[in-house]
Amino acid sequence: FMGKLLWQASEQRTKQSNLIKYYDYLKKNYSLNFDYEYDSLFTWSIVKPDLFWTSLLNYFDINFSGNWDPAISEGENIYDKKFFPNIQLSYSENIIDNLNSSPILYINENGYKKYYKKEEIINKVNVISKYLRSIGVKKGDRIVGVVSNNAETLISFLAVNSIGAIWSSCSPDFGEQAILDRFNQIEPKILFYSSNYVYGGKKFEILKKIKSIESVLKTLEESICIDTSENDKIFVDKKLNDYEENNKDLADLFFERCNFNDPMYILYSSGTTGKPKCILHNTGGPLIQHLKEQQLHGDICENDKLFYFTTCGWMMWNWLISGLASKATIV
Repeated sequence: FMGKLLWQASEQRTKQSNLIKYYDYLKKNYSLNFDYEYDSLFTWSIVKPDLFWTSLLNYFDINFSGNWDPAISEGENIYDKKFFPNIQLSYSENIIDNLNSSPILYINENGYKKYYKKEEIINKVNVISKYLRSIGVKKGDRIVGVVSNNAETLISFLAVNSIGAIWSSCSPDFGEQAILDRFNQIEPKILFYSSNYVYGGKKFEILKKIKSIESVLKTLEESICIDTSENDKIFVDKKLNDYEENNKDLADLFFERCNFNDPMYILYSSGTTGKPKCILHNTGGPLIQHLKEQQLHGDICENDKLFYFTTCGWMMWNWLISGLASKATIV
């Protein structure tokens, strides 16, 4: 039994959708005509996964180097197979390359509202990336955050990723032990943190919790505060401001390209059956999968506004920020 249809796209919107454009792309470039039948496209994507994923790599114009062949490596078991084992790319580069003029809209509970311009984002990512390199952060290092969902956190993640370091984050409302249960497993080198967060109209100070966490994480070498700056300084943390002041002529932002299957970020299971289990995501998989979901299923287009209510301790934060690769403005 089918209930009442709540909504259906108009014929005009359907004809202008990204999915229709993808059908046309396949017809023009691969001589595949599905007559705009979704079931036919779906079946083909499963029967010919190598061709399907290669078409997406090209359709989304993902920036990479190397050879896309094979799209999926041989392997007796499904977990032995690797996607695009011969290509290298940077998630951060593919985000930066696709930023619109005002990629981030930040709004807090108190009504404060700010558009972050493309140039400001790139400049901040560059400063943080260069600073992290200057203190010895390199590809494969684990960098963690106890951070609010705001623009400064996103900028810090892009900086970390530009080096090829591995990101992992928890929401600032997590308890101290819950944070340690996660981060102690991955031996982090640097901690980004918010000193407070606002929820339900109330401000919660967490600096004491941060200091306690710092004392337990034995591999930690440095902590960086990334609260939103409320004065003429571009950062809150003095270390970043001093570095920016002393390095006015920074070279352009450099992206460390990683293998498609190299680790990018670490998420966690819920922890309901013992300590949370680490869930490692590779570099290329989230990018191509999120682009597919957001553009083909969600019909996200350039300058659309994309919002998902989430903390940085949930995978929807990782999903949300990929919207920048579709040239959307994320809220």
